[in-house]
Amino acid sequence: MKGFLRKYIRMKEESGKRRKLQLLGSKALVNKHNSKGINLANISHRTTTSRSKSVRKVPHLLMLSTKKMKEMEKIDGSTIVKEQKWNLETYTEDDAKQLGDYKIPWILFRDVYENGRRLYDKFNGRTCHQCRQKTLGLRTQCSRCKGSTGMLCGDCLYIRYGENIIEANENGKSWICPVCRGICNCSKCRNKKGLPPIPCIYSKALRNGYKSVADYLIKTHIVSISGEGETTKKV
Repeated sequence: MKGFLRKYIRMKEESGKRRKLQLLGSKALVNKHNSKGINLANISHRTTTSRSKSVRKVPHLLMLSTKKMKEMEKIDGSTIVKEQKWNLETYTEDDAKQLGDYKIPWILFRDVYENGRRLYDKFNGRTCHQCRQKTLGLRTQCSRCKGSTGMLCGDCLYIRYGENIIEANENGKSWICPVCRGICNCSKCRNKKGLPPIPCIYSKALRNGYKSVADYLIKTHIVSISGEGETTKKV
């Protein structure tokens, strides 16, 4: 009996060592390839358990970097992972004119907060188009689209677009949401334009003298068209 236990423990240790070597080999193979693409057909496969033979083997993609967006492409039956190519981010002076303003600054992190924590409500809350969070706080309403894309919470409207939600709701009959103005910088709208998603760079915008994320993005990527049709960038 003792001999069987020693043999069983030794088999378990060897199995664990083999799995570690497989993970290290997969990671080394992924890091070896450059940005031109990774052929997943050459990456080792593994099953979730050794006891079940019915489990389908799947490519081991856990070692792929998630910091950069990637797209999948099939060539000759092989799956290739390559970096997605984004469009050049540019804005015009007409986009700059669509930027909003405020008379009184909005106080951040006060609307529907308790003890410094935001309160969520999955059933009665309304989803903010920017942060996708359901709360019972204030929401804007666009006079043009009159839909969910025109609903923004007070913090997102102020941080991302430099507007006070109270003033926007007071001008509800004439207020137009950033989506309808064409300056929305949420992840979904940027993806539709072929632009990469961005984190909240509000602190960076303030340090550089801009009042919001939209103000920073537009004014640092604005272009003007010369008389010969060429485009020059203004920073």
